[in-house]
Amino acid sequence: MNDVVPCSGMLFDNLDEVERFYRDYGRRVGFEVIIRNTHRHSRSNEACSRMYICRLSGRVCSSSANVDEELNLKRTRDTIDRTKCKARISVVHRVKTDKWEITTVELEHNHPMVTPDKVQFMQRSRNIGPVARSLIETLNKSGIGPSKVLKVMVEALGGLENVGFTNQDIL
Repeated sequence: MNDVVPCSGMLFDNLDEVERFYRDYGRRVGFEVIIRNTHRHSRSNEACSRMYICRLSGRVCSSSANVDEELNLKRTRDTIDRTKCKARISVVHRVKTDKWEITTVELEHNHPMVTPDKVQFMQRSRNIGPVARSLIETLNKSGIGPSKVLKVMVEALGGLENVGFTNQDIL
């Protein structure tokens, strides 16, 4: 399923499979996927439908909003420029077959995609392996800060493209 594009009627055994499939598709194409909502049965509390959307979906944030300056400074690194992107899929649990079916698909994005050389730096794609984590902890205990730790890792691994995480992940 490496090059398959989502389409209505596709069936999956469980939500984990759906999520893995759409996140992999997003990584291939160059966008991040988040869960917008999950509807649950009122009696059993089991999921009956879910919508996955592009991370850039949602309202465009106004930079002139009246926000406390200190709070704004604290959250600067967490802000995302939303574009009201409509890309999404919806899935529904079919009780008769016990399968999850894609019912709605919107593939059009209204923003540029992340280039393949930058995909590893998307939030869900970043990963610190156990060996790197151990080295990072050792360097931190020695009093070396995140930026310098990242420089060491870039040097040791032969370039930023081989690291797979940012200095914010080291914190």
